Amino acid sequence: MGDAKLIVKSPAKVNLHLEITGRRDDGYHLLRMINCELDLYDELEIAGQDAGVSLTCDQPGLPVDSGNLIVRAAQALQTETGCDKGASIHLAKKIPVSAGLGGGSSNAAAALKGLCKLWDLDVGENKLAEIGLSLGADIPYFLRGGPALVEGIGEKITPYTIDAKAEIALINPGFPVSTKAVYEAYDLTLTRNSMHTMFQRLISTLDDFSRVLLNDLEPVVSEKHPEISAMKAVLNKHGAIGSLMSGSGPTVFGIFRDADAINGVIADCAMRGWRAFATRLVANAVNDSDHP
Repeated sequence: MGDAKLIVKSPAKVNLHLEITGRRDDGYHLLRMINCELDLYDELEIAGQDAGVSLTCDQPGLPVDSGNLIVRAAQALQTETGCDKGASIHLAKKIPVSAGLGGGSSNAAAALKGLCKLWDLDVGENKLAEIGLSLGADIPYFLRGGPALVEGIGEKITPYTIDAKAEIALINPGFPVSTKAVYEAYDLTLTRNSMHTMFQRLISTLDDFSRVLLNDLEPVVSEKHPEISAMKAVLNKHGAIGSLMSGSGPTVFGIFRDADAINGVIADCAMRGWRAFATRLVANAVNDSDHP
């Protein structure tokens, strides 16, 4: 394999909208989401090796075997293509784990794209999305990236237009939330029928965000974790145009006109023992950089 090496960026995302529209007979939930990448990234350094897939990570405690989606994605790609080449992967983490920001799925998508390039595999977009969907519902979205309307169980992806530039504050309380447990709790405490909200596929001003912000899972997580409401209160106190829990939580994000206002959020959260980040929405998918 020589000294070939790739650096692949793996972005976080927020759900500006997460609506549960139904449930299939096999238990999968049908969703209607507006996903958007953030300017917050993990990085995968991928290098060739003779055989097998090895993973290291700079965050202690994160699994580096088949318990990690990166390894499962690499093995699935090998199985589907019959590729017998190997790879060593190092994951540098910045995205909080089990936080509703899609970090694990993003890592898997980045691995699939990077390994296709490293191993010189001609895998079509649809086939790669099929491999991704078999591993996790968010992976097909991350394979495409950018703002997108995501429907079904994650397989139907339509580009979404966001012209407004938004500064984003993220607050993470420091504890993980199980996506599986949140969806199970939602099923047990179903509080409303889907509204099947209709909205124009365009956000041209910051005020337009208020038309789409919705997360059906937020009431379920808030009931168990009052920190969700407390984090939203901090964001609103510092002038957020809107705030919402992302995904299955527990991370909450706020949309701001002015990046300077986020400094107050970060200072406030530091006193409460929460992690806070200043970032922004990314209008287009990130181009990965190659390092020979």
